[in-house]
Amino acid sequence: RTVLSAFVDELFPGMNVQGAYQFRVTRNSELVVDEEEVENLALALRDELVDRGYPPAVRLEIAHDCPKPIMQTLLQNFGLSENAAYRIDGPVNLNRVIQVYDLLSRADLKYPPMTPRVFKSPEGIFETAAQGDVLLHHPFDSFSTVLELIREAAVDPNVLAIKQTL
Repeated sequence: RTVLSAFVDELFPGMNVQGAYQFRVTRNSELVVDEEEVENLALALRDELVDRGYPPAVRLEIAHDCPKPIMQTLLQNFGLSENAAYRIDGPVNLNRVIQVYDLLSRADLKYPPMTPRVFKSPEGIFETAAQGDVLLHHPFDSFSTVLELIREAAVDPNVLAIKQTL
């Protein structure tokens, strides 16, 4: 249950509320900014975000117990087909669960903080990679290693391209 559904009678006094169901709409957030043609990327992204308005909906996540007629109304209102609806058996927005975790002040209820490993090699990343594959797994490995790889590649005349999987 959500906080809103727990207090729905207080939110709508004198009304007969027959149900409360969580849903979340995902909108197309494709931003078009040519990094090579702008001097200030942050400013260009801000302008693009301001100008985009409300892009079209692309997905509806909805509580698994929501009645079909209500789901159909939401799909129609957002201009979505039924295959864009995903019934969720649990919290519709897990980011809210993380916010609750962050509110906890008891250390015994939390995982201990994790410090990412820093890749250390006296000969450098390229020499180590020449001996065998190197897997960098963020957040377990420090992102500074990726930055160091890019720095080494930028000054190496033998590097033509860097390909990364995000």
